[in-house]
Amino acid sequence: MTARRARRAAPPRAVALAVAVAATAIGALVGCDPPAPVPAYHTTPQPQPRPLPPSEPAAAPSLDPASWGELIDAHDDLVFDGGRLHFELRHHRGRVIQTVRNDYAVEVTLWWGVRELDNLVPSAPLAGHVTLPAALRAGGPGPTQVLTHFAVPAPARRFFRVLDFRARFGDPAARPTPYAYALPFGVGQERRVIQGFGGAFSHHGSSHYAVDFDAPEGTPILAAREGLVVATHAAATGNGATPEWLDYTRMNFILVRHDDGTLGEYLHLLPGGVRVRAGQRVERLDFIGLSGNTGYSTRPHLHFHVMTASEHGGLAHSFPIEFEIAPGVRAAPVEGRSYRAYERPLGRR
Repeated sequence: MTARRARRAAPPRAVALAVAVAATAIGALVGCDPPAPVPAYHTTPQPQPRPLPPSEPAAAPSLDPASWGELIDAHDDLVFDGGRLHFELRHHRGRVIQTVRNDYAVEVTLWWGVRELDNLVPSAPLAGHVTLPAALRAGGPGPTQVLTHFAVPAPARRFFRVLDFRARFGDPAARPTPYAYALPFGVGQERRVIQGFGGAFSHHGSSHYAVDFDAPEGTPILAAREGLVVATHAAATGNGATPEWLDYTRMNFILVRHDDGTLGEYLHLLPGGVRVRAGQRVERLDFIGLSGNTGYSTRPHLHFHVMTASEHGGLAHSFPIEFEIAPGVRAAPVEGRSYRAYERPLGRR
């Protein structure tokens, strides 16, 4: 959970995302994906520059963003290549309105809550969850959503609230269609599964159906399925098995939205090892990046996972997958077994 405090114009800071990863160790295996604590951020009180006008008892905020009045504060969070969540506080007709906007070309499911109110009287629920619609293009802007709104009983005095949220990419309603995934490495290459479905080290909960392939740093990674690249991160360096490595900002990744709405995650890539951009359409077996050892990891590998968000944000639905391991032969990956890629991209056979 993240927490963010605000007085008057304080930014929605403590809204870091709950896509951190955690794991227990088994030998030299890699760490992958159960959620871990996310740090809280605190802002300092700020003076209110002028009194707010008196509250109007009956007025709920208009759904037209152009009519929401004065912008009190704006803050971005969940920022990666491909988009951001954009939070705003606005003053409209004597009320303070908390909004959020999703600028990714993929849905983001958000759980949120507001607490520790001072000089704010809620006129809407103080907690909820919502799936934010995708922007029409990578980087947005997507449609703005009202989370909640308040009256200010003492307009000449400062006000205060703490905003918490958890977020996860994806639409909880998405479900996979039958598909035989391509082995995500070049033809003739053989890679061993070092952790499979339900792996004792870290593949449980949100990551139950993830698979880790042993892959030396710099191994070319290919798309296991066609789709739209919706988010990437390539600036992370280093790795470790302590809590500071658990956040996605500490690992490099590619997120692909498949045509059925599910998401393919390719994690722990090489620094600078992303070879696609958000908004790009990739086809099956397109070259997308280079394997690495970034984030919560103890050895070079590729973590591949098909998922979507849970209904309440923060966690994920994990889906079982099968790979095409020979012409017309499909199978779920088995931990400890090696698989040799046979398939060539279309047009390059």
